[in-house]
Amino acid sequence: MLFYFRDKNLSYLPLNIYTSLECLYCYKIFNILKIKFIYLFCNLTQTLISLMKKFVLFFIATLCLPQKSLSQVGVNTSTPNASLDIVASNANTPTNTDGILIPRITNFPVSNPTNLQNGMLIYLTNTVGVYSPGFYFWNSITSQWTSLASSPNTWNITGNNATTSGTHFLGTTNAQDLDFRTNNQLKLRLTQKGQLQFLNSGNSIFIGTQAGDNDDLSNNQNIFIGNQTGLSNTSGFSNIAVGYNAFRSNIAGFNNTVIGFQSLNSNTSGSSNTCVGYESMKNNISGGNNTGIGTAALYSNLSGSSNVCLGVNALYLNTVGSGNIAIGNNTLAKNTDGYQNVSIGSNALNSNTSGYFNTAVGDSSMNKNTNGLNNTAVGASALFYNTTGSNNSAFGTSALIGNTTGNNNTGLGIYALKSNTSGNGNTASGRDALTNNTIGNNNNSFGANSLASNTDGNFNAAFGTATLLTNVNGSNNAGFGASSLYYNTSGSFNTALGTTSLLNNTIGNNNAALGFNALNNNISGSNNTAVGTNANISSSNLANSTAIGSQAVSNASNKVRLGNTLVTVVEGQVPYSNPSDARFKYNIKDNIPGLEFILKLKPVSYHFDSAKFERHLTQNLSESLKTNLNYSIQNNITRTGFLAQDVEKAAKEIQYDFDGLHIPDPDNPTDNYSIAYSQFVMPLVKAVQEQQVQIEKLKKDNETLHIQQQAQMELLKKVLEKMESLEKNKQE
Repeated sequence: MLFYFRDKNLSYLPLNIYTSLECLYCYKIFNILKIKFIYLFCNLTQTLISLMKKFVLFFIATLCLPQKSLSQVGVNTSTPNASLDIVASNANTPTNTDGILIPRITNFPVSNPTNLQNGMLIYLTNTVGVYSPGFYFWNSITSQWTSLASSPNTWNITGNNATTSGTHFLGTTNAQDLDFRTNNQLKLRLTQKGQLQFLNSGNSIFIGTQAGDNDDLSNNQNIFIGNQTGLSNTSGFSNIAVGYNAFRSNIAGFNNTVIGFQSLNSNTSGSSNTCVGYESMKNNISGGNNTGIGTAALYSNLSGSSNVCLGVNALYLNTVGSGNIAIGNNTLAKNTDGYQNVSIGSNALNSNTSGYFNTAVGDSSMNKNTNGLNNTAVGASALFYNTTGSNNSAFGTSALIGNTTGNNNTGLGIYALKSNTSGNGNTASGRDALTNNTIGNNNNSFGANSLASNTDGNFNAAFGTATLLTNVNGSNNAGFGASSLYYNTSGSFNTALGTTSLLNNTIGNNNAALGFNALNNNISGSNNTAVGTNANISSSNLANSTAIGSQAVSNASNKVRLGNTLVTVVEGQVPYSNPSDARFKYNIKDNIPGLEFILKLKPVSYHFDSAKFERHLTQNLSESLKTNLNYSIQNNITRTGFLAQDVEKAAKEIQYDFDGLHIPDPDNPTDNYSIAYSQFVMPLVKAVQEQQVQIEKLKKDNETLHIQQQAQMELLKKVLEKMESLEKNKQE
């Protein structure tokens, strides 16, 4: 290896430090140097030879030169271009010894270098604390070893250490924005206002690996943030996608807003969609105008459009169904092609597949519906088990919860029509209204617990709290008023209008009650009628009994009672008429007794104990139905008539089956004797007729006697005339 130095005449001379010191310059220099300097030079030479085989020659040559010389040192070159110019043995095929070795250390000195050693260079061979292996120089200004790879005034592309947050930074110190370029083209700018501007020809923003990788950079104005987000987009515009693989397959879809992991991942041409959530609308391809918010919302949608869903798994399996609204976890989750459904509440319409025009509002409302149509359910679990039933309306928690195939039902109130399965055309309004109905049809129930026990009764109408409460299979009943027909079970064709009217009826049929507590005492009787507050029958099993008027009580079957025991006058504008058409009469007999019956009757005057009679009539009624009236006026009236028992005796004596007398039924302790005074007309007529016969006979006998008397008078006259003639002749 040859070394060269340049003399003061700018001539290059070779230098061999091992064998020759023949140069006059060198000889002169060595004579000038002191012995101490020579000693120092030898020691330094040995050290540099062992540590820096090549670099030490620079120091030797420098030390060997006078202070004012302009000499340069070249290694392997006779024309050095610098103070020290080292040339490789072969620039194209260098050896493994072509290079410079500076001092190599395994640790920094215990004592720091001084200011005189500022810039001293070493190479650290292993990691020491936060210092990685590499070249370091002593920086006396900072009093620390500084890596050549991380100068305080540089920012390395392989990372930096010994930085201090808030002190070191990447940016500008003057009033200028910070620009970032790729391929020497401006792509990103951080403004002085803190704005991050993405600059490309399409006015789009792409953040993430391969985000918007295939965008044609026309004026698409897209925002893609996330790994491979919007990867396949070419001409789609005005899209916003945030999330890993979100909007990955879109090509031409526009006006989409996407936030979430793989959301709208398969979309190619669908437009104006909004989806937020993990894998929301993941499989959508061409569906447009959809809104899916929530994990896996509208997950399976392919081409369905104009759907709105909010909640985890909402409209999860929907593929082509359109116009649906689903709000809540798992709402309409299994819908595939059903359309224009509205579902609000967790698990609402969860099982719907192809049903349409349904509205479900409330947790699990219409949960099991599959293809039922035109149903409306509002309330938790309303129409929960409905599968194919259609045209139902349920408002209230668990209303119509058990309905499966029933149609045209309306349930309004918590548990209304709760157990209905296949019953049709029912309407229930009120808590527990028709709650146990299963297959009953065309029932109407309005009021809490109305028709609550009905299972298969049909065509019932209940209006009022607890109306027809215990009805099971009775049909064609109408109850209007709280607790009317309360205990009815199987009685049918009953009508009750008024609170607690027909309250205790169970199996009686064809009864009509109008008024508070009307026919309250009836249980099994049928064809009874009561009109008026507390109008009633005295026994629970009477038939065809009628009581008209407040507190009126009929105490026998086939009887009509007008008014209560306070009534003193029954008046009508015209006389009461009975049907008496001969066309409808048969077995006609002229056997009505006359004088024989009439002459046995005993007309009397009397006072009637109305209070005692009232107690007799109401002895079987509950205490709540009994009254305590003032009968002072009624009891002071002097009445005329017959004693029914006397009439009974007279009729029996002549064996007359008199229909004007009602004899009490021995099986009915509330029954009483009564007389129909109008029925006395017939025996009275007969008696008059009998008397007339007698009169006519007497008249005839009288006429005969009169004739006889006239004849006798004529005879007597003639006798007298004869006697007068004889007397006159005698005198002559």
